[in-house]
Amino acid sequence: MARAEFKRNGISENVTVTCTDVCKNGFGLKSEADAVFLDLPSPWVAVPHAAEALKLTGRVCSFSPCMEQVQKTCDALRKCGFDQVCTIETLLRPYQVQTFTCRGGAKTDVGTGSKVPVEGPKRRRLSRPESKMRGHTSFLTFATKCKEE
Repeated sequence: MARAEFKRNGISENVTVTCTDVCKNGFGLKSEADAVFLDLPSPWVAVPHAAEALKLTGRVCSFSPCMEQVQKTCDALRKCGFDQVCTIETLLRPYQVQTFTCRGGAKTDVGTGSKVPVEGPKRRRLSRPESKMRGHTSFLTFATKCKEE
């Protein structure tokens, strides 16, 4: 499915797809990859293999649903010579966009400062974040390989 998706998006010549246990077997690459994306239960176990697979200044990105995974991954990245380690949280934050009608009233004229009557109903929009979040957060950790193995 991944191969088909890469082909459909016109990037299949830039992507290598392999099915293997990278935590045990690594990526089968030596200083060849520009980037590695990890979406694993124990990404810190694969970090040394990612370091081996990446070119100097290659980037790694790891997706983790909990902070304990992030902490272990960041420790492994630093131990394996990665730099610029940073983590961002991804939150679903839906917004309420409401349209309502204002009935008449008055507004202040900017030039004169006097009140000017507003005729007829006006449609207005109000946007604000939802007051409740129903979802799950996750974290993306990024790092750059800064020295050779």
